[in-house]
Amino acid sequence: MKDFKIKLAGKEIICENTLLFTFDRSGTGYKYSPGQYAYFTLPESSDTFKTDVKGNTRPFSFAGSPDKKELLIAVRKKTNPPL
Repeated sequence: MKDFKIKLAGKEIICENTLLFTFDRSGTGYKYSPGQYAYFTLPESSDTFKTDVKGNTRPFSFAGSPDKKELLIAVRKKTNPPL
């Protein structure tokens, strides 16, 4: 399996507890098919990202078209259930 490094180009809240992350994959040579997913690895713990017991790698399905230079993933933030 080949590794690719892509740059986070933006993030936005698209509905309650759901974020859309946009990555710029131009110049990387990374191609994908509709319905495909990939494993994303975040940097080790920092002020922005906190590593949990599952580690810093997760699978995400792509939300955007493979014809675009941007790669999109939508992520629902985990919320704690009420007590």
